[in-house]
Amino acid sequence: MCLFITLSYSVIRMNQLKLFIFLTFIVQTAHSQPVFEHLTTADGLSQSTVWEIVQDKKGFIWMATSDGLNRYDGYSFKVFRHEPEQKNSLPISNIAAVYADRNSTIWVGPRNNGLCRLRADGQTFDRFPLKTKEEPDGKVSISCFAERNNRLWIGTSEQGLFYYDYATQKVNQWEDTRIGKSVTSLLVDERGVLWMGTNEGNLLSFVPETGVISVYNLPFSELVSARHRQINVITKDNQGRFWVGTNGLGLFQFDLRQRIFFHELIKPGVYETVNIVFDVLNDKAGN
Repeated sequence: MCLFITLSYSVIRMNQLKLFIFLTFIVQTAHSQPVFEHLTTADGLSQSTVWEIVQDKKGFIWMATSDGLNRYDGYSFKVFRHEPEQKNSLPISNIAAVYADRNSTIWVGPRNNGLCRLRADGQTFDRFPLKTKEEPDGKVSISCFAERNNRLWIGTSEQGLFYYDYATQKVNQWEDTRIGKSVTSLLVDERGVLWMGTNEGNLLSFVPETGVISVYNLPFSELVSARHRQINVITKDNQGRFWVGTNGLGLFQFDLRQRIFFHELIKPGVYETVNIVFDVLNDKAGN
């Protein structure tokens, strides 16, 4: 079994990611050598700091950058920014997260500015503030998305878990103290269970219909600093194994039946380089 793992080698992050190298990875056959295409600001990418990349069902690649939302069609870039003279533009140009849902609708998380949805005209955006008692203006920063049944689940950096209801077209906060304030990664498995990773290194399974939440704690030493405990990504492979990437403690495999974590990738004493795992991909071939 082979997993594609995005480490700090492929995404160079220094002081919260100063440089991004965008690589298009094309594999023609299972045994061929990968071919990389390097796209930079010289090609039209709006900014070198890229926080997230997704592809919609139409084939467009969307990139959340510190200076605009980028759409790449394989030939050129289209950039969406905050336009002061345009009422329905993005509220700011610093984009923390982007997500393409089952209908290829594009959802955007402008940093500390709630939720935006690209309209059908492909030019303007609807805005949804994520209001809470602590943030009545709704200026909350989104960290991740996941889709389940008729809801879009939204993890935030400071105010926990929200969801957008497709039927009512409203955003609500899911209030539960067990979830905590910072949801940094989300995954919906084949059973419909919603998995959450937090900045404290907790892996949670959640069934919204029953409200049942189970908490699994990564086996961290007390000497590990808080910022290295964060779970950046959760992936489940076709053999039913969970893979959990962290912000300084490498990669863990989680066996749900035994409720045990196995440390799969770690270089002791080096947190800022090889032990930061940003993403794990299980491809269509089962790799």
